[in-house]
Formats: sequence, C-alpha cells, structure tokens
Amino acid sequence: MESAGRTIKAARKDPIYLIAVIIAVGLLIFGIYVIGPWYVGGGATAVGSVFDTEISRFILGLGYITPPVMTFIGAKKRGRWATMGIFGSSAACIFIAVLRIVTIGWIPFVWLFPLVMGLVAGVCYLVVSLGDE
Repeated sequence: MESAGRTIKAARKDPIYLIAVIIAVGLLIFGIYVIGPWYVGGGATAVGSVFDTEISRFILGLGYITPPVMTFIGAKKRGRWATMGIFGSSAACIFIAVLRIVTIGWIPFVWLFPLVMGLVAGVCYLVVSLGDE
C-alpha cells in the first residue's frame, strides 16, 4: 500500500510521465495483440491488408512494443530513454492512424482515437524534451 502512495505522489508531481506511461501501456498491449495469435488479418483489417505475412506482422508488432518498453525504462530515471520512448509512442500511434486512413478510409471512429493518442504523446514529448533543457 505504501508503494501505491509513492506512485500517486510521483504522478501528482509530474503527470506528463503518467500520461505517457498510460499511452505506452495501450500501445504495448496493441503490439502484443498484433504479434500474437489473436490477431486475424485479412483484407478488411488495417494491418492485414498491408502486412499480410507473419514476419511483417512480427516486425510491425516489435515497432509497436519497443517505444513503450523504452518509456517504461526511462520513466523511472527521466532520461533520454523516456524522451525517445515517448517520441516513438507518438510516431507509432500516428502511424496506426495513417495506416487505418489509407486502408479503411476516412471513417473517423476508426482512425480518430489513435491519432489523438499520438498527438497527446507528441505534446508529452515536447513538454519532456523542453523540460530537459
């Protein structure tokens, strides 16, 4: 219970990292989903229509998993790992949105949420990188 209190105090002190970690958790889960056996690709899915083979899905999933891991490593130390992880999370979320726009179309409920998460992560990156200077 005491560690939860320390976590809440740390979140109140620097909420930008908390927001970045929450986005990173979602991106990590999505990356595991893309790599894992649960994802069923096909012509109607964004990843399935562009990246049809198992190895390309694995590489894409690693691209979704790597930035959150960097964010988790760096969030404790507030260093370069966190900055690069947050930037990578922003780029990955925006890539998800662009991939959905290209493959599925301009249906807002499909691509709007990943785009917003990417932009929020981008703002977190700007705040963290400008705070490091």
